[in-house]
Amino acid sequence: RRHGPAYGPGSVALDIGANVGFFAAHLGLLADGTGGRVLAFEPLDSNYEMLTDNVALNGLTGAVMPCPVGLAEREGTAAFYVNPLNDGGGGLRKPASGVSDDGRRYTAAEIEQMGFRDLEAEVVVTTLDRWLDRADVREFLGDSRTVSLVKCDVEGGELGVLRGASAVLGQTARGCRPAWIVEVSADIPEVFTLFSAARYSAFQISVGELTPVDG
Repeated sequence: RRHGPAYGPGSVALDIGANVGFFAAHLGLLADGTGGRVLAFEPLDSNYEMLTDNVALNGLTGAVMPCPVGLAEREGTAAFYVNPLNDGGGGLRKPASGVSDDGRRYTAAEIEQMGFRDLEAEVVVTTLDRWLDRADVREFLGDSRTVSLVKCDVEGGELGVLRGASAVLGQTARGCRPAWIVEVSADIPEVFTLFSAARYSAFQISVGELTPVDG
């Protein structure tokens, strides 16, 4: 609101790492009826199916487009590392020391002893800039393609998302840049360097306030 029209009706929000659509649905409810649009990115088939179901169940097919791809710094395919204990805990970055669930970490050997198998899936990946340039995406977004908000929660794959999003990082509309809400869990110095190069300021989200962070 503080920045005016660039964040008002007709805005575009991106949910990168949408999982089954919790945030995408909330964003879609805000966008629906205002001309706003939401792109929700989820590469894992099982999660993507639930994402599309949840979008339909909430009557948001006109406001939210589920996108069955992972975002990275290149196009092609990649290994998606599945967390069998948490459907929102997997990603394109291979876990260094097992997987976690509810605050507890399990080693690869412990996961195998539990009987879990097939913990890697091949998924399609592309860059955010290329995806936004697709004809069907441009048609869905309409004339106003200004990205106002990006939520990014990709379990360690943040740097790849950012390296493939140089056009979005450099976008300026009415003097405003898109606001990014990012869970930074890996490559922290490199992530901050990219944002700083794009002239962003960083804040940590805490209860009831935003605290400035020195990158």
